[in-house]
Amino acid sequence: MVDFPYLRTLRNLVGKTNNATFYGFEAGTLIYMGCEPASSVGTLDDGSKFLFWNLAHSFSQEENRLNLSVGPVTIPQKKGWEYVWAKYAPAIDSTQLVQKPIGVYVERMYDEADYELLEIGS
Repeated sequence: MVDFPYLRTLRNLVGKTNNATFYGFEAGTLIYMGCEPASSVGTLDDGSKFLFWNLAHSFSQEENRLNLSVGPVTIPQKKGWEYVWAKYAPAIDSTQLVQKPIGVYVERMYDEADYELLEIGS
């Protein structure tokens, strides 16, 4: 049922990633972009009218990565919407000055949420 609590739930899911597999997409690979609602009036066989809603949900997807290399550092796992950044320092490589990573970080940029709250299956 599309009521105010459900609309509030949809609003609260915007910008959150999936915390579990959803329609075959692994946890962390989807971000909920919101939905476009539309309503119409239908007519039953007995002539009575009813209101129904169409909700077009939008998602964006980014693959999870395994064994991601940043210079000599290997990150075992990075979820799709996590952000990888590195801190570099100057170092001598043979006869030239280069930048070598001294720290590689994986940051969670978006909170996770239970997409079952969308009530559109899984």
